[in-house]
Amino acid sequence: MDTQSPDDIRRYVASETETRLKALHTLHDEVVALRQLHNSVAPISRLPPEVFCNIFEYLQDDGGNIADIINATHVCKQWRSIALDAAKLWTAFYINNIEVATTFLARSRNQAIKLFLTEARHPVHHIARLVAPHIARVRVLRVRTSEDKTVMRLFSRFIHEAPKLEELSIEKEFRQFPPPLETSNPLPRLFGGSLPRESLRTLTVRYISFLPRFNGPSVLVSLEIRRDISLDRDFCARGLIEFLQNCPVLERARITLAGIIPGNEVPQDVLVASLPRLERLAIFSTPALIAYILTSLAVPRTTRVSLQTLYTDPANAGYGMVPPEREESLPFLRGVRRVELFVEERRFLLRCFHTPNAYVDPAFEIQVMLLLGAAPLASYFADWPFDRTEVEMLVLTGPRRERADLDSETTARLLAQFPNLTAVRAVSMHPANVRNLALALAMDGDAVDDDGVGVGVGVGDVVGGLGDGHPGVPYTLCRKLAMVELCDVRVGTASFKEALCEAIDRRSKGGRLREVNLSLVDGWSVEDVRVAGERGGGNVLVNLDNCED
Repeated sequence: MDTQSPDDIRRYVASETETRLKALHTLHDEVVALRQLHNSVAPISRLPPEVFCNIFEYLQDDGGNIADIINATHVCKQWRSIALDAAKLWTAFYINNIEVATTFLARSRNQAIKLFLTEARHPVHHIARLVAPHIARVRVLRVRTSEDKTVMRLFSRFIHEAPKLEELSIEKEFRQFPPPLETSNPLPRLFGGSLPRESLRTLTVRYISFLPRFNGPSVLVSLEIRRDISLDRDFCARGLIEFLQNCPVLERARITLAGIIPGNEVPQDVLVASLPRLERLAIFSTPALIAYILTSLAVPRTTRVSLQTLYTDPANAGYGMVPPEREESLPFLRGVRRVELFVEERRFLLRCFHTPNAYVDPAFEIQVMLLLGAAPLASYFADWPFDRTEVEMLVLTGPRRERADLDSETTARLLAQFPNLTAVRAVSMHPANVRNLALALAMDGDAVDDDGVGVGVGVGDVVGGLGDGHPGVPYTLCRKLAMVELCDVRVGTASFKEALCEAIDRRSKGGRLREVNLSLVDGWSVEDVRVAGERGGGNVLVNLDNCED
């Protein structure tokens, strides 16, 4: 080497490098051949291709994640060949990237496909042009974007029918709300002019300024609509009801119409959409719009209904969102046996059940939130949207802070509206308000004869100011009350103990009270329980689960 020139050395190194690279390639090919031979006689390779296909199906992701199935094709030549030959393995994918979409559209051949689009990496109209010829075999289409125009550019190409489409989801991300596109008739040719009536079962439209239509009755079973109507010039409450009229087999509906209607207009004429199979209905909107929608619906008694609204003025709070005298078309309002009231500073929740011992799944619930000030409880303790005469169980949860408007008179008026009440439960309530509950219970000391007719003194004789003729307060309060429960309250003061003992005393003699349960109630001892039991004359069982002694 010392006698060779630099040029000779460079030529030598280049030659040797090329020789060794060729040797490496040869070794690589030989190793691949050896591995293929090894894999061909591996026990798992004895499985037929059909079994491999079934195994590979577990790698599929309904959300469009293709990483696992791609990794399977890199294991060996046999696995890759089997996977590439199985068209159904390549039917769920994102179309953000044109190259990926082209590959999967080819590999899926004639199989029904599931397409997902989020933030496109290529121009949307190019993606739409690629997908449009395959729209007839699309089973699921989910689009989530940040702009209306992306949706318009994509769907403007989908002018042919989609006979296999079962799920359609169109969502604009909740980032910002620019003014929606100005169009009174958006995408009139979408899917040939109508959503697929005979196949589409799930429709989700979130914060998009248009609602696709059906040209006749459909098989839709699940619907979710979220719109900011204050920025949506094209929103039409009547159009929503017309849409629901074409959903006779609808089972689940979630409708969110946030903001204020442009012009503050609610249609005066009423259409009726009959939904005999509806199982779940959730509406979040203004009181006026909720009332309009409920007025326009006819649903079965088994429908579970959730209503949520927002009041900007506490003085206007109440149950105005439930139209009066609609029990024929809204039969879930009938037969309420259990009522739960959750009271917070700026939130009020009413939950009603058709059975007195139900806990989880209410027949309907109404949640009210207030932007300013506290909710006046008098608004929620009157003009109930349901029949009160069958209510047997009343649960009061909260308020944790003292409410001056929940005094003994207000509590008495509340109890007076449930004449067949048999049980009252107070949970997590401020001590002062719990004491007011005990005082209200002590107001009814009338004896009850075998026919349930009160004899003796009236309510006004027990507490001044609430006489027989007081509006909203009958001659006696809850004469069938048999059980009182207190849970998670701090009421160990002497004044509360005396108030509760007085209620036990009066109701054990003149009513039907038979049981008082104190759970997680601070400040009570075994001696206190004994005294309370004695005040009941041995007719009332007092239970305590956290005695101090």
